[in-house]
Amino acid sequence: MLPLKISVTLSLDEAVLRGICRCAERENRSVSGYVTVALRRYIKRVEGGEIGAGELELAAERSKGKKRNRTLSISGDVVEKMRLYAELDARPLSQYVNLVLKRHLAEIEEQESMHKKRA
Repeated sequence: MLPLKISVTLSLDEAVLRGICRCAERENRSVSGYVTVALRRYIKRVEGGEIGAGELELAAERSKGKKRNRTLSISGDVVEKMRLYAELDARPLSQYVNLVLKRHLAEIEEQESMHKKRA
């Protein structure tokens, strides 16, 4: 049985939201579907010991850029894990998810840059 989806309104940096929308379009997914997959990958890495749930130093500086509220339908199990990680890191859920997605986009950019160098 697939986990139930929950509607969650997150306040995301405009740049992060634009990046996620581009990636979702490129993969022919909905934004909600893309975010769910990105967060699941993050959870898998945390649970596998690859990274710690509190290791979001990449984007630790507080962004003063514009934020946009976006309501997404995300699997309930993913939302609950992200709430737990956010709580452990003493951050609001929106801020924690924003940092995870910012890290995700930075990793994609790095992979694309490495791919271009090889070509």
